[in-house]
Amino acid sequence: TAREAMEVCIDLLETYGQGGRCSEDPNDNWTYENGFLFADASEAFVLETAGRCHWASERVAPGTYRNISNGISIRAESMESCSSKIRQICRDRGWWDDRTPFDWKACVGYGVGATLASDYRLEIRGREKA
Repeated sequence: TAREAMEVCIDLLETYGQGGRCSEDPNDNWTYENGFLFADASEAFVLETAGRCHWASERVAPGTYRNISNGISIRAESMESCSSKIRQICRDRGWWDDRTPFDWKACVGYGVGATLASDYRLEIRGREKA
């Protein structure tokens, strides 16, 4: 199922991590996060990653649609779950105040903090700009 495929991906991410340079140049430390769509006839999910082993998921509501492209996009109102330590990391780094709903994109994307991979902040794109 789509959920089982997503859970396999999460397990692999938490066990082995992701990462490495996005360039063969040994002086280039540019990295980026990843996004995945998992779908079957019954349900669909978005899985987004940050840093070496952190993630957030969103269940796509029946009868709706979703796309992903070049940026972290899961927001507080749509997040189904996230990696176990990411909230504490965001609190410790001052990226989240723990009084408001945890917003994956705002915390690890472009908001008050930076991405987990670097100090690079993602710009607001697409529907987020509207």
